[in-house]
Amino acid sequence: MSFAGSRCNCDKHFLMPFRDGLVALIGMLGLTANLFAADLEQTRKLLLNGDYAECIQIAGKSIDDRVFGEDWYLLKAEAELQTGEYQAAFDTISGGLTRYAWSIRLRQAGIEPARMSGHAAQG
Repeated sequence: MSFAGSRCNCDKHFLMPFRDGLVALIGMLGLTANLFAADLEQTRKLLLNGDYAECIQIAGKSIDDRVFGEDWYLLKAEAELQTGEYQAAFDTISGGLTRYAWSIRLRQAGIEPARMSGHAAQG
């Protein structure tokens, strides 16, 4: 009896449920990412249309829910600046930098709130 060239299909049958689960997980993650992107775009439109209070509320909830992305902090801070809430915008940017310390966009966006809220040395 020669075993050369023969292969057991055990691995194939063993891995089948894991492969199907992995495909389902990847599909769900893709769907979730699309939903977050849609929410982000809707929130950006609120900011552009001048619906600052709603923009602050939605972005704040996303930040509280720890939704990934520095954009939530940027949108919230910009809406706060537009409503004259300079200290709140400074606090939002500071919170964003705590989570995304590497973000150049957050650092740049923090200059105006720092100056307007009396933290000129940090701006």
